[in-house]
Amino acid sequence: MTVNKRRLFFALWPPSSVVRAVKQTIKQLYPEGLPGSMVKPDNYHLTLQFLGPVNQQQFDCACQQAERVQFTPFHLTLEQSGYWQGPRVAWLAPAEVPVALETMVKQLQEGLADCGFEAMHPAYRPHLTIARKVQYLQAQSCSPISWPVEEFALVESHTWPEGVQYKVIGRWPASQD
Repeated sequence: MTVNKRRLFFALWPPSSVVRAVKQTIKQLYPEGLPGSMVKPDNYHLTLQFLGPVNQQQFDCACQQAERVQFTPFHLTLEQSGYWQGPRVAWLAPAEVPVALETMVKQLQEGLADCGFEAMHPAYRPHLTIARKVQYLQAQSCSPISWPVEEFALVESHTWPEGVQYKVIGRWPASQD
């Protein structure tokens, strides 16, 4: 595959059952709608590591490192909604980060460091963004959404006049030990 400075990131990509549950949760939490720009359901994801603009050599290295990530299937539970003022985003997140997710992210970030990529933040804060350009939103708990994690993905980001579109371009499954 030829890559010419494509904007990429690794993420957990939700199955359709999780997408439906997120949409339902948003309706329950915010029956009047969210005060911002809603993320399209086909763009829902949980970022593991943002790569940014990537050339062919970086792409090849990142894919090689993704092959080395070892994890068994696990469940992620989204059970909180919240808001970050700085980036002005509303999100859903787990109350506690599963050890399996922390381990997956650590393996991925350590491997990607060998490709010249830096970890996103000192502390990983998994979340699924549901709206952008939000002025304010009260954090609250929500009905738990169980997300069976059986793979992670490499995603390409395209910005168009009508908005952002994400496309999965690679997938790495869990070990079935």
